[in-house]
Amino acid sequence: MLIFFDIIMGLQRLADAEGAEFDNIEAARAEARTIASDIIIEEIRRGGNVGADWRIDVRDVAGTILAQVLFYEVVFEPIANSYTATSLRRHLLGDTFPIPSYHRSMATVAEARAIAANVRNVVREIKQRLDEIA
Repeated sequence: MLIFFDIIMGLQRLADAEGAEFDNIEAARAEARTIASDIIIEEIRRGGNVGADWRIDVRDVAGTILAQVLFYEVVFEPIANSYTATSLRRHLLGDTFPIPSYHRSMATVAEARAIAANVRNVVREIKQRLDEIA
């Protein structure tokens, strides 16, 4: 099946015009995760930031989105999978179960970026509504 990978980085959208052949959607999703990882690495190498809303839309020839790969999940899913559900629950409920500081700080940074993105969206919406009124 011919699959296309559209990369969405905030307001920037890079549409895949060529596509590639895959045996199934899982193989295409794995390729999308690899693409996302490569973009994340390059962005960090350049000193940039990865947006909380960055994603790859995996679509077919007709334009139907078959899957979405969120950059956030590519970064944090391996971290989350390295702990048991019980250990994460203990941490979130305030138990003193040790989770390495690095992982806590990375999660905090991601949460702060997501909050900042939400604030930017709300401000943009307020500006749009004010323009409509004026």
